Amino acid sequence: MPASAKAMQVAGSDAAVEPVSVEETKKQGSARRDRLVELQRRAQDAWMHDVAYEVDAPRQGALTKEGEVKSSKDKGKWLVTFPYPYMNGRLHLGHAFSLTKAEFSARFRALEGRKVLFPFGFHCTGMPICAAAHKLAKQLKEEQEDAAEEAVAPEQQSQDADAPTAPGQFKTKKTKAVAKTGGKPVAEVLKSCGVADHLITNFIDPKYWLEYFPPYGIADLQTFGLRTDWRRSFITTDANPYYDAFIRWQFNILKKENYIKFGTRESIFDPVSDQPCADHDRASGEGVGPQEYTLIKMEVLDAPAAWRETISKYTGTANAEQKIFLVAATLRAETMCGQTNCFVLPEGEYHVVQAKNNEIFVCGGRSARNLVYQESAVAASFDSEFVKQVLQPDTNAASKQLIESIQTDDALALYKQKPLTYFTAMGKEMIGLKVKAPLTPYEYVHVLPLFSILMNKGTGVVTSVPADAPDDYAALMDWKTKAKLRDQWGVKEEWVAGFNVINVINTPDYGDACAPVLCKQYKVESQKDKDKLKLCKEEAYKKGFYSGKMIAGPFKGMAVADAKKKTAELLVSTNEALKYWEPEKEVLARTGAECIVAFCDQWFIDYGNEEWTKVVREYVADESQFETYGEGTRNGLLKTVDWMREWACSRTFGLGTKLPWDQQWLIESLSDSTIYMAYYAIAHLLQGGILNGMKPNGGQVGTESFIPPGPLRIKPEQLTDEVFDYVFDRTDSLPTETSLPDSVLQELRNEFQYWYPVDIRCSGKDLIQNHLTMSLFNHAAIWKNKPQYWPKSFFANGHVLVDNKKMSKSEGNFMTLQDADDMFSSDVVRLTCADAGDTLEDANYSREISNQTVLRMTTLEQWALETLKKLSAGGRTEKLFLDQVFENEMCSLVAKSFEAYETMRYKDALKYSWYEMENLRKTYCNLTDDDVHPQSITKFLEIQALILSPIAPHFCENLWVSVLKKRDPLWKQRWPVMPAFDKVLHRKFEVLEKDLREFRMAKLNLQNEKKKKQKDWNFDDVVKSACVYVALEYKPWQRSILEYCQTVPLNEAGNAPADPKNWIRGLQQSEAFKSFSKEESKKAMPFASFMMKDEMSARGKDALELELPFNEADMLTERIELIKKQLGISSISFRFTADGKIDGDNSDKINVAQPAKPTIVFLEA
Repeated sequence: MPASAKAMQVAGSDAAVEPVSVEETKKQGSARRDRLVELQRRAQDAWMHDVAYEVDAPRQGALTKEGEVKSSKDKGKWLVTFPYPYMNGRLHLGHAFSLTKAEFSARFRALEGRKVLFPFGFHCTGMPICAAAHKLAKQLKEEQEDAAEEAVAPEQQSQDADAPTAPGQFKTKKTKAVAKTGGKPVAEVLKSCGVADHLITNFIDPKYWLEYFPPYGIADLQTFGLRTDWRRSFITTDANPYYDAFIRWQFNILKKENYIKFGTRESIFDPVSDQPCADHDRASGEGVGPQEYTLIKMEVLDAPAAWRETISKYTGTANAEQKIFLVAATLRAETMCGQTNCFVLPEGEYHVVQAKNNEIFVCGGRSARNLVYQESAVAASFDSEFVKQVLQPDTNAASKQLIESIQTDDALALYKQKPLTYFTAMGKEMIGLKVKAPLTPYEYVHVLPLFSILMNKGTGVVTSVPADAPDDYAALMDWKTKAKLRDQWGVKEEWVAGFNVINVINTPDYGDACAPVLCKQYKVESQKDKDKLKLCKEEAYKKGFYSGKMIAGPFKGMAVADAKKKTAELLVSTNEALKYWEPEKEVLARTGAECIVAFCDQWFIDYGNEEWTKVVREYVADESQFETYGEGTRNGLLKTVDWMREWACSRTFGLGTKLPWDQQWLIESLSDSTIYMAYYAIAHLLQGGILNGMKPNGGQVGTESFIPPGPLRIKPEQLTDEVFDYVFDRTDSLPTETSLPDSVLQELRNEFQYWYPVDIRCSGKDLIQNHLTMSLFNHAAIWKNKPQYWPKSFFANGHVLVDNKKMSKSEGNFMTLQDADDMFSSDVVRLTCADAGDTLEDANYSREISNQTVLRMTTLEQWALETLKKLSAGGRTEKLFLDQVFENEMCSLVAKSFEAYETMRYKDALKYSWYEMENLRKTYCNLTDDDVHPQSITKFLEIQALILSPIAPHFCENLWVSVLKKRDPLWKQRWPVMPAFDKVLHRKFEVLEKDLREFRMAKLNLQNEKKKKQKDWNFDDVVKSACVYVALEYKPWQRSILEYCQTVPLNEAGNAPADPKNWIRGLQQSEAFKSFSKEESKKAMPFASFMMKDEMSARGKDALELELPFNEADMLTERIELIKKQLGISSISFRFTADGKIDGDNSDKINVAQPAKPTIVFLEA
């Protein structure tokens, strides 16, 4: 992006999306926040001036065959990427949280000494922008119409405005237009993103969105401090002719390799946009696919005469005798031989619709809509052949009126195809009807009520197999045994009396009829026992499907799992059933419509190709090749690889690249986003930092007047497939038909060969089930024989909550990235994101942490300035014990921080590089009484600035340049090289710190105990000295226990017994334990438990050491002045013990003391 990117921010920089809790920031004072914002501005200005993050591949000749630099000083490259965000609005805190993982990785690897590239693009492909633009146009038009209507009678309008609101009515500014289109007006959404009123109408043009929002994305991310080479940024769709050429090349390869096919397939479908709805087109239900059911046809044997009369009114007498079927969707076709009845919802509304094959179906309205889109039901259209030939609306006025009424039905307004419904009937009207159920031995069964039926799932008609389905059994028993209930709903006894349970499946645990057994076991009393029945149902399905054997039906003797598919195929082949699909769960499109499943003619990518799938699965499973930083991500990818099959890659509505060989289709948004990381390698050479690849007034693409924006002066039409094949190393042969010089081609190829593959791709976990898996597939296809170009690692994180609540405007916790930066400063937001967590579980962004961090950061800066100023006048030259400890502990924190950064555990990295560094500084200052060593403090500030800089780069840059007065900027520095960590010195400090903590606690306990008896008792007035009892070695019985514990197998972490229970039993049975005295035995178990649980959890196996690695007596006596000062006493004496004997005293305190755990007695004057 050009240096003018910040100027692009001006137009909308004053806008904010419903600011949240500004009062909270005032607690710490806005001046502190303003200080951090000022440091942020300074750092960013310096980075821009230094062109800090623009990076190119080394020139040709500097690379090895593997693409690594030959110089021994260079640790190689690091390409980190993040899924480009969709540009239908401003970036928000959810984007920020996920992208910090990539940002932290980029900055850490640069510190490590790698050549780092973190490019960032902007996604515009797909349907949402077009849908919003069309919705805006419709709303604005209808608002104008509403205004014109209201202007007709202004006097009446005025009177209405002054009139009181009637009970149950509410005044609102929402127009008729919004009521018709639903949801929040698009204009209001745009205004909430900072769009000025006079620009709103521009957004009617979908391409204006592409011009407006991406520059704001860049500005917001620059303010956030992203370590990005903005020259490589771009937008997608054919609005960018360079990226458009890249996508066409990719799809030509997939088509040539036979990975792309054409056909009719069932797809999740948005009826408003009238096309398949992929994950990125959904408001909810990502990852949900079509669920296949078997639609059981139950012929109605005694259809009411009124039904026949109504149908004949439209179809004529000749067609009035069409067979009528109640249709039920089931996942358990193999159990149909056990049907005893069927169920309907008494208060449910059922549609009597025209099906194909001259049949009538009775089902819920929702399923009727699915059926017409699946070509199983007839559409209510004057163009329909059935309507023309049978209903004959040209001559039958009733038929014509029926079709018109269906087409103008508001309830069906979203649907371009509407089912031909003759009439509707309530479920209670069908109770008692006789139906012929497939495979059951009964000649017919009856329709009965079932109160748990959901009309928004399935067809609203349910088959009844009481032997296998607990719900069916409970309901049938209700109708059989409860006469009052039968009378209430008009159910005759003979409809149920002769219809008994038919055993269908034998299971080892429940015999020949599991439902009756389970209902008895869980004490189910009626069909209303929903919770109990849910448990029964889960158990029945699990046992029946996985271990059951058929004992009835055409596949008697076969395993249930095998019989399921065979029975469904049999029923379909005999025309007693058909296949039917619904979404596995509710899916809402971004248009606001509930999605259905439709048969669609489309191009699709065949991810089910067995050979392709095998290659990808093996790659993902191989931990030596592919890193996921957690098994949850790897397992999610493997699961997706196994279920992903045909993926619809074409659309007819939206923005994008046209399919090269069939330009009536657009490539959908997930399919054009699988290998674009490779395009980053050359984007700057093609586009020169211009997002759409076209200079203002740069001429039209494809004409002589077009001025290429990139430094290599390449035109889009020069990017042929042959050129891309060479540039992206699919061939070593230079293209034969190109006007591009070899040197230009070599430069492009050089960039790709150096930067690729992607070293890490960071993403939210929702993309595991689509984009991330598809990226692996497509890399394996495009670079089929070159796995060295496949992604090396993926990192996925959970969603982010704000103050433990889902981020939403209604909760008052929604924040755009700009809001958050303005409220807290970018470093504070980044740090709080790091603190929120790194796992696949939902993380929590705490605004309280942000407020605390504003205070912490500004306090540290102020302390550093004051301390360095004081030390500049002179300080200690000799380094004492605490100085040595301070520097040694820094070594440990540097090492721990490095490991945490390297393994993408940023909450831990923050813990070590910030919280524990701060605690260490405060402890050092406290123990030295602020008599700090100048070199130690300078070293601390240098290390603090370096190891925290991936998370808080602006603050750390200021520490480095402005506080420490370093000549070279921090962004050029490397990870600190530390001396070897001194474990003995660390152990000394650990013991000393613990001793001081215990001594202070003893002092507090004494103070509290004395005050209970004497309120005016004061420790400082009375206590002037103390005696400390130090055990130089363990007692014999303690040594025996420790020696035994050293033999106990430990867990993988080495900080607890591998078997938490049995180790105690082993100790009690040991010879050493049996030799203990009664008193020792009483103490043994508490001591052993404390050492194996408390001590080991903190220190690991070192907790079981028999001797300290240093002389505790010397360590404490050398620290005598420190101990006195910390406790506020004038003298202290030590008593040292060996073998339980005390030197010069007989105090009982020796019974408590042990190595590294002395005890203290305070002496009153």
